[in-house]
Amino acid sequence: MKFPIVKLEPANYIFGTKKILIKLLNDKIVVRVGTGFLPLQEFMEAYYSREMNTILDRAEEQGITVEEVIERIALQIKTASLFQRSTWQS
Repeated sequence: MKFPIVKLEPANYIFGTKKILIKLLNDKIVVRVGTGFLPLQEFMEAYYSREMNTILDRAEEQGITVEEVIERIALQIKTASLFQRSTWQS
């Protein structure tokens, strides 16, 4: 099953249940992890299965499709991001 990465804004994406930062560093695509970066391939190898299982479990628990779970997660993360931005500007 393909696993989408949803773009929120430049450099910010949703991967499964996580908001991630992706950038180009020394001609390599990397993902922010903790205080450092992992090459995209290593990140996918480390996190793909865990995130996919989480989404499959949520779909089964809620009786909805994987696509619907991903849409709901994206909406939650986008809403949280908008709320954070609005409180910072106040």
